[in-house]
Amino acid sequence: MLVQELHPERGVALAGAIGLLLFGGILLVFLIPFVRGVVVGLRTGDWWSPFAGRASGNYGPMAASRFFAVFRAPEPKRRTTAGLVTRWVVWTVVVAGLAYYPVYLAVLIARAF
Repeated sequence: MLVQELHPERGVALAGAIGLLLFGGILLVFLIPFVRGVVVGLRTGDWWSPFAGRASGNYGPMAASRFFAVFRAPEPKRRTTAGLVTRWVVWTVVVAGLAYYPVYLAVLIARAF
């Protein structure tokens, strides 16, 4: 890239910014439902509620879309502590894993200036 040849720091910053936009957007797809689910769990005290169905037929924020349907809670008599812990651990690992690279890019951009 011509920008990188003239100003190596700006080339790194530009490439980092593009990567941050792409990977940050992917992170937000998972981060927003995760944060909303944590808020719902804290507010209600029921940590199954972010995954449970509602009377209106909708699901909580962590199981609302077809993509997240695998996380939907079973009926109350089939719910187990292991199932709940598994759902929260998977979400936490995914969000933490997806957050690593955008944070790395943000630090890279900050160091370039």
